Amino acid sequence: MHIPHFLRKFLSIFFFSRQRRHAFVEGWTGNKIVIVEEDGTEKELSPWTHIAGLHLSIDGSGNVLRLHKPFRLSNCRVCLERGSSVDIGSSPYDIGGHFWVHNGGSLRIGKNFSCGAHLEIIGFDEPGLTVQIGDDCMFSHDILVRASDGHVIFNPSTRQVLN
Repeated sequence: MHIPHFLRKFLSIFFFSRQRRHAFVEGWTGNKIVIVEEDGTEKELSPWTHIAGLHLSIDGSGNVLRLHKPFRLSNCRVCLERGSSVDIGSSPYDIGGHFWVHNGGSLRIGKNFSCGAHLEIIGFDEPGLTVQIGDDCMFSHDILVRASDGHVIFNPSTRQVLN
């Protein structure tokens, strides 16, 4: 029996998605998505909850994404790995960008934050680094913020790390 290409593709995506969904829930232990209401109460969401404008990727356990209401995400990508956290304060402005936090790092964004297209906050190469952006900050277009320089510089004779 011949199965049309579009149907084969749909079926492969459907079955792959079921497998990935099962693996995702199995590996979800210790990760949290938290919504902070305007009155300060917190609500933990299930891993299946869809948040408009958010593309979330989580690897490992102990990761936390905390969003304070009201918020407006617009093509915002958050990647959390190995015990990291992102906390985004309330803002009436669109928040987009790519935030990749790993190695137990944390990103804290204050209230009333706004940014143009193509903001990237990355480079948590050293364990436990924190990037904190205060209240009422505005970032323009095409901004790259690196939490570290991405490589080690050392003294060749002593092998001591200089940076």
